[in-house]
Amino acid sequence: MNIKERAISFRNHQMRLFGMIHLPDRNLPCPAVVLLHGFTGQRIEPHRLFVKQARDLAINGIAALRFDFRGSGESEGDFEQMTVEGEISDAGAAVRWLAKNKRVDPQRFGLLGYSLGGAVGASLLGRTEVISSTVLWAAAPEGEQIYHSIADGATPPIDLGGNVVGTDFVNGLLQINPFRALPEYRGALCCIHGSEDAVVPAENSKRYYNSAQMAQPKELIYIQGADHGFSSRQYERQLIAQTTRWFLKTL
Repeated sequence: MNIKERAISFRNHQMRLFGMIHLPDRNLPCPAVVLLHGFTGQRIEPHRLFVKQARDLAINGIAALRFDFRGSGESEGDFEQMTVEGEISDAGAAVRWLAKNKRVDPQRFGLLGYSLGGAVGASLLGRTEVISSTVLWAAAPEGEQIYHSIADGATPPIDLGGNVVGTDFVNGLLQINPFRALPEYRGALCCIHGSEDAVVPAENSKRYYNSAQMAQPKELIYIQGADHGFSSRQYERQLIAQTTRWFLKTL
């Protein structure tokens, strides 16, 4: 199947967010997935992982939108002003924007979150009933654990290789617990994690899986040997294949 791709932008709280939409080359309304990138990431992600996943979805008849959160990639805003609540708001705005596309079926909406984007996506599930299927890649845990892993005892502002973590991000982070948003979620859920992830321990995907007590169907998948970035062609192919399979099954 041929696909159509184009750069897009939309506004949220007076900030313009930039992204890319991938559409199947057909006229019928199709299911759609919004992709949420990780901390200090952007809509491409390492080894073009989001590009490859979005194209694979579109080739298989599922529209995909990948975009940069505020302060990341090409979107407006400064990274130092970024907060998790702001990213949750951006994710909701992306879903609403995509739902207005006439090529998309608003009754068949999916969400894909990677790392911190997984925690953002899980948090959004507690605030909307639009999402009927979710895939979490190596999703980050509650905010306190995230803070300890990135700050190592430091106080903001914290310079992480040129990305400055601000006070608002840290203060908001400590209030975030994405696991609390999942018990009432009734959609489909697939948690995928690399068994050798040294950034976000693989046990966190099991916590997400167990927290989603009412999700149906749900699945927990470990990619043996994979790190946090699924950094090999073998791991990448397994990840993309499992993700596309899940959305084809549940949307």
